[in-house]
Amino acid sequence: MSTDQKEENNLIVNLSDKILTKVKNIANRLHKNDHIDRDLKQYLIPKYPTSGLLKGNPKIHKKNNPFQHIVNGQGTATERFAEIAEKELEEFIEDGFGIWTGTVAELEEFQAEVNTIHEKIKVELRWSYESIEFLDVMVMRKEDRLTTGLYVKPTDKHMYVQAKSGHPQNVKKAIPYGLAIRPRRICENEEEYQKHIKDLKQQLRNRGNSSQVHRKTVVGSGWYG
Repeated sequence: MSTDQKEENNLIVNLSDKILTKVKNIANRLHKNDHIDRDLKQYLIPKYPTSGLLKGNPKIHKKNNPFQHIVNGQGTATERFAEIAEKELEEFIEDGFGIWTGTVAELEEFQAEVNTIHEKIKVELRWSYESIEFLDVMVMRKEDRLTTGLYVKPTDKHMYVQAKSGHPQNVKKAIPYGLAIRPRRICENEEEYQKHIKDLKQQLRNRGNSSQVHRKTVVGSGWYG
C-alpha cells in the first residue's frame, strides 16, 4: 500500500470517528433533556459504523452532462438518525401548490412575511391567472373550473433506455408502460392526451422501439386512441 493510500485510509477512519462522537453527543443530549427514551438513544448510536459512499449519475439531458451526486449512507453513523429525521421533517415540503383567493398585493405580503421566518430559508412564488405548471402537471383555468394537462420541461430530451440495451426485459417493458399511463392520468382533454401519445410513439421509436411495442404498451395501459 502506498503512502498516499495509507493517508487516505487514516483520513476516512478519523472522519468516521469524529462523526460517531458527534452522534453520541447529540443522542446523549436528547436523552438528557427527555426528548427521547433510553432505548431510542441506544438505537441511534451504532456500534460499528462504516464510511458512506459517494456515487454519481450523469445528467445526459443537460449541457456538459453534470453529475447528480448520490450519497449512500447505509451503515454510517448517521443512518439511524436519518430514519427519525425523515419522519420529523416530513412537514417541510420543497414544492407546493395552492389556490390564492386574495389579491396580488396580499399574496406578495404573505410571501414577504414567510421569508422573515428563517434567514436561510426563502420561498419563491410563481403565480398566474390562467395557467401554471407544478411538477409534471399543467393546471389551467377554463371559465369557472380548473383542468389539468401534462407538462413537459423544454429541456427534456426523452433519453429513455435504448431498446437494445442490456437492461432486464421487465425494466425495458415497464418504462414505456409508465410513460403511456402518465398522460392518461393527467390529461383531462382527450385531444391533448392523443397528442402526447403521438409524441410518445416517436420518442420510443427514437430509442429503438418498434410501433408494435408502442401499441402493446398503450393497449396494456388500458387506453388506446
